[in-house]
Amino acid sequence: MNLPSSALADYTDTFLRDAPWLRRRVETIAFLDVDTVIRRTTLDVGQAEVGAASEGCPFFPDQPLVPLAMLKKDLLFDFSLRDRSDSALLVAPREVDAFFAWSTLCIAANKLLEPVGWILSTEISLHLRSITFDFPHPEDAPHDPNLQSWGIPTDWSSVDVRLWHFLLGNESFARLLREFTFNFILLKQLEVSSASQLVKFSYQQSLPYSEVLFLEKFGIRPVQLAVTAPAIGWARSNHLLFEAPEGLALTEVELFQIQRQVADTTAPTDSYEARLAISAAQVYTTSSITRGEHLVAVSMRVPIAGYLRAVWLTSVVLAVVLVLARWKLDELLRVMGTRSEAAVGMLLVAPSLLVAYLVRPGEHAIASRLLRPIRIGLCLAASGSYFGAALLILGWKSQGLKDAWNAIATLAGLFAGFLTVIIGLTQLDLNGASKARRESARRSVVILSVRE
Repeated sequence: MNLPSSALADYTDTFLRDAPWLRRRVETIAFLDVDTVIRRTTLDVGQAEVGAASEGCPFFPDQPLVPLAMLKKDLLFDFSLRDRSDSALLVAPREVDAFFAWSTLCIAANKLLEPVGWILSTEISLHLRSITFDFPHPEDAPHDPNLQSWGIPTDWSSVDVRLWHFLLGNESFARLLREFTFNFILLKQLEVSSASQLVKFSYQQSLPYSEVLFLEKFGIRPVQLAVTAPAIGWARSNHLLFEAPEGLALTEVELFQIQRQVADTTAPTDSYEARLAISAAQVYTTSSITRGEHLVAVSMRVPIAGYLRAVWLTSVVLAVVLVLARWKLDELLRVMGTRSEAAVGMLLVAPSLLVAYLVRPGEHAIASRLLRPIRIGLCLAASGSYFGAALLILGWKSQGLKDAWNAIATLAGLFAGFLTVIIGLTQLDLNGASKARRESARRSVVILSVRE
């Protein structure tokens, strides 16, 4: 594997362009947290298409190495590849997939250099091999204009430096080099005897764009998590299934394409099919969709039924009790003189019920994040009632007692009002999701323009 293979370059180019042997791709995505998911993918590989595309390749003509996916290089640390029967499969060694990438880059470079009378030097060829095999520099990001991984070695001649700058100045070559700087080709040796084979792989991924915004933390709007979808447009049929985190309901799903240059407003807009359910959201695309950088935005809410409704009703009861206690504070003080234990006990019932809602064993990490502000308000409202009961026990009867009760009742009322607003907004989103479930249809891909 000391010389680049033009047959492998053509094979890899076919894979990068349309991968005709990938008949169907089904990917299930489960959220571990707002920025972490587990992706489980099943591929239906057509062997006839593999045989036609791999003809002339130097490796295993009877059992060709099949490119299945482009994955981040760091996923090699947390990756599982299995067959139809769920038996573990071996991934091709890094030297092999790096040779595929290196051959592709060298042949592409030669096609650019030959028309202007230049040839690819040994130094640049070895530098390309190092880039494809090694991990990117720790400070490099996928969309940085200049990567430290592409740095020029100090022992290069001035001619090599000119050639390197010429290659990087070509947009298509720079895009291909960037692809192989951060990604590797998942290769698997498959039999060509059967008509098709199923291959399954899974890995854990950190999401680069997902975070919970301020309004989402307080439930003013549903939390929207952006999941990268690098394989869209790569198979004849692409099916993404997003599982709802336990204790949350999905309210919307939408597909975006990121444009890092000025978008062509005259170009036709791609379309996809979306289906929404309470516990899952599905996105269907075909090979007709434009390859590019895609994101799927999944919106979710804490459902009203169950925990949220119980907290809301209890907070309303607490607010009513505290407001009535402030209104009848003088009568309450008289009662304290004869039946103090009963009066204080009545004030402690509601906060005791609220505290029971603070801990939910086994709760999903995203649900915990979204319920955290409610729990903080819950603690403050419950603490206010305890504080008011303590003032009565201590025998306060001055204006300070009335001011304290004004603050306690106001705090409880504001918290109950806040929860009422959250309940209303949540109900609106859930009603919209219910309507979307009845009207699942084709939608247009939304273009997001991003300035570098």
